[in-house]
Amino acid sequence: MESKQYFQNEVSAAINTAEESQLFEAVIQREKGILQKLLSQGSSEDLWQAIDKIMQADRIFIGGFGSSYAAAYWFYYSLRQLREHVTITSPTGFMPEDVSELTDRSLLIVFSFPRYRNETLKLVNLAKHQDAQVLAITNRQLSPIGQVADWTLTTEEQIESSHNSIASVITLLEVLIAGIHHKDGKRISSRQQKLERIYADYGLFIE
Repeated sequence: MESKQYFQNEVSAAINTAEESQLFEAVIQREKGILQKLLSQGSSEDLWQAIDKIMQADRIFIGGFGSSYAAAYWFYYSLRQLREHVTITSPTGFMPEDVSELTDRSLLIVFSFPRYRNETLKLVNLAKHQDAQVLAITNRQLSPIGQVADWTLTTEEQIESSHNSIASVITLLEVLIAGIHHKDGKRISSRQQKLERIYADYGLFIE
């Protein structure tokens, strides 16, 4: 009797393992499909235009609330390595004083993914009142932010799903970072050398 129960347990474990393996594979295949469609959603011209705006702005204010903050902070941290005058909201809100410093030469880069937060629209409206330009990074052109931004880059335009892929967002941001490096490599190299000296003096990193 015990051997029969042991066999049943082994069979059940094997089935669960197979289901788990298929689950992981399904997630990875889904992400691969999203990434393969990513560049086809917009033109190279759109990407280069966004890159030029990021390079030319006198200051950049990055906005992202709730779950959108994760991607916003990743881009903020990466962009700070490449240029000066980059600031970011908190995950829960922003200070009106921060927006008051924006001008018609400034760029608001706002991240907005479902569920869309009201704070995002408030931030965009205030930035536009300061004549700042707005670049939206969102899942669809017709998202609330996509419809009011000056430029919009999308991550999942042709994907029907209630889940939003962080991999597609980070990949899009990697494309923007690579484009900035390509166009402004010499100045970026000089800035990063300066930062490395500061990091070394401060003892910031273990290696």
